[in-house]
Amino acid sequence: MSLDNRTPGGDNAPLNASELFENLTASGVDESVAAAALTRLLETLPAERLAGLILFGMLEQADAAHALGFEESTLRNWISRREVPFVRLGKRNVVLVASMREWLQKKETKPYGSH
Repeated sequence: MSLDNRTPGGDNAPLNASELFENLTASGVDESVAAAALTRLLETLPAERLAGLILFGMLEQADAAHALGFEESTLRNWISRREVPFVRLGKRNVVLVASMREWLQKKETKPYGSH
């Protein structure tokens, strides 16, 4: 089951680290990249923000910027100009992983000669 289909409560228990790893590799992420990303994520994200990622497939604005390799101010500017998908929750902006993945795929530059 993908992260995007998880809902709190009911019979959908939170994902564990091995399920996250399986989801990443099943979506085409190289195993070594998935392992490194998961390790870094588990070491750096506070538990409450990790729960948001696992249960709802969402990242706080700062975590999304970090995951993309940008300064938070860059992502904040993109959000203020409505250049990236985001969700406003109260006073916070969060990024849905699935929406960001789609946005990135649309931005992908295709090699010459490919269709």
